[in-house]
Amino acid sequence: MSLGRIPTALSIAGSDSGGGAGIQADLKAFARCGVHGMTAITAVTWQNTVAVTGVTPIPPEGIVGQVRAVAEDIGVDAVKIGMLGSAQTIAAESFPVFRTVDTGSWVAQRYQRQGIGKEMRGAVLAFAFDHLGARLATSEAFTDNTASNAVSGSLGYEPDGFGQLAPEGVARETMRYRMTLERWQSRPRPTVEVEGLERCRALLGIA
Repeated sequence: MSLGRIPTALSIAGSDSGGGAGIQADLKAFARCGVHGMTAITAVTWQNTVAVTGVTPIPPEGIVGQVRAVAEDIGVDAVKIGMLGSAQTIAAESFPVFRTVDTGSWVAQRYQRQGIGKEMRGAVLAFAFDHLGARLATSEAFTDNTASNAVSGSLGYEPDGFGQLAPEGVARETMRYRMTLERWQSRPRPTVEVEGLERCRALLGIA
């Protein structure tokens, strides 16, 4: 598909049934700017001008599929990110030397208690241990974050002492966790398919 010289913008966001926010609002803004708008819907919200009465999340593969479809055909000049149900991160320093990763996650309150946090943390652990060759994974959560601490325990992390973080300038106590490769391999674990692994490994400097 050819759009000539018209720039394109992709909105990765939720759908507002009332039409006042989310991808509906983004498409209107794109049109006013003379931009061809495209979307990747992350969730369908049940809302009007009074309240949000429900949310139906879109599975991750559905979101990725939408992004890939438009990127491969139409092309994307700019991306605007709106509502996300959750985020899972993995970080490392001098990974080829230490083979250690730190995992962190965030799940929007409306999506909590649905098993999403455990599923995405398990997926990133599988990526680290089974695909990148990590030997140790660490995690940390505030002591009063019962949901995150429960996920760490259910996945088999071992307690590793206490720490402190101050995200808003006030120190708060945290619980630290660790997961060794041997412990990970001794437990039931998910199978994760990874695309572009070789480029990722090359970026990290591992063979």
